[in-house]
Parts: sequence; structure tokens; C-alpha cells
Amino acid sequence: VLASLFFLLSFFCYRKAALSTGSGHGPVAWLMASALLALCSALSKETGITVVGVCVLYDYFLLQKMDWSSSVQLVWRIAFSFQRHSSLSHSRSPSRSPPLSPSLTSS
Repeated sequence: VLASLFFLLSFFCYRKAALSTGSGHGPVAWLMASALLALCSALSKETGITVVGVCVLYDYFLLQKMDWSSSVQLVWRIAFSFQRHSSLSHSRSPSRSPPLSPSLTSS
């Protein structure tokens, strides 16, 4: 419960910093608060670090108004490139160790 509280507070502080239009220490203070709350969330439960990813995705898709279709295509290409690389590494037969000599196997 504590990690969720810190998670939400961190996200709301990040959102406040991203939407603030004033110059000066206002946006920086909100970003610092967001980072501190993200740290508290991660320290209370390991999955709390995902707030950083949520903030990045929020900034990328909603604040920067990126095109969804091109972003999905990019993610699709990256996912298939990882799949190709992993299937190539798994398709190679691992080098087999030489058989044990008979003197080592008998006890």
C-alpha cells in the first residue's frame, strides 16, 4: 500500500512539473519531489521503480503528442528483432563437454 501511495504521488508530482509553465524553481522542485517519491516507492517495494517508466510513457505519448501508429510500429519492429536474436541464439547447439573418462566415473 505504501509503494502505491508513493507511486501515485510521484506520478502526480511529475505531471505537475510537466504541465507547469512558469520558469524558475517551480518545475524543478516538482521534478525533485517526483524523484524523491519514486525512490521512496522503490525502497518500499521493488516494483515501485516502474513509476519512472510510466512517467516516460506519459511524457512521450500524451505530452509530446506522438503518433500512436508509428510508435506501435517501432515497438513491433524492436520486439521482433529481439525475438529473431533470441531464436538464433537458441537454435545453435551448445558445445557439448567431452565425455568423462572411465576412471572418473567409477567410484
